[in-house]
Amino acid sequence: MNCPNCGSELKENQKFCTNCGSKISTQNINSSLQTWVVILLVIWALALITYAILKPNKVTTTVPETKQEQITQTPAQILQQIDELQARYFNIVKRNDVLLQIYDSEEHQQDINDLNKLFKEVEEKIDKNNYYLQKYYGIEQQYAQNPGTTQRDMDEFASKEYEAVDGLLNETYQAVKAKIPPEDFKHLITSELQWLKEVEDYYNVYTQQGFGTIGPLINFNYECNMRKFRTLLLMLYL
Repeated sequence: MNCPNCGSELKENQKFCTNCGSKISTQNINSSLQTWVVILLVIWALALITYAILKPNKVTTTVPETKQEQITQTPAQILQQIDELQARYFNIVKRNDVLLQIYDSEEHQQDINDLNKLFKEVEEKIDKNNYYLQKYYGIEQQYAQNPGTTQRDMDEFASKEYEAVDGLLNETYQAVKAKIPPEDFKHLITSELQWLKEVEDYYNVYTQQGFGTIGPLINFNYECNMRKFRTLLLMLYL
């Protein structure tokens, strides 16, 4: 205990300060204790405020399960997944030549539904903030409806869509090439060659149909569909 007047240390039950002569009362003692309690509380409060301001901000990010799985995959594992999805794609496309059908039937509608589900399945594996995915959605929106009133107008519109889709495919391919190791890219080239062979085989089926004046429009449509799907698959690397 200290003298409330001069601060000198006091002995227990001491009634007068031997340094300044001040009378020590219970009231003085209580007042001194209250003062120190207030000071300690203020110091404690300031410490809490300082800690709250200076402590590092901890950001918790919830990663979608499909994306989290992708993060842990090696390029080789991603390529295996790409080839499996590609095989499923061509299995749907070829079983009734759905991309060459110009009529609506129960089988045709089922193929369309299966194809759309497969597209969605791949899209859900890609980060929604992916730059190339956003460009993909932009193209989808821009060319969602062909406004042509004549066959020539529709063909020209489809041709522009093809150029946009093919350009995005090449851009995405170059981004993957710059990201993955050279050895993994060599394996991707093998996969690309297999994809091109599938596209060429389907082109041979297309040319045998003899669609007449509507042929160019059908050609652009199925070529766009194949390139869109391949572009989505490549985004799995990014």
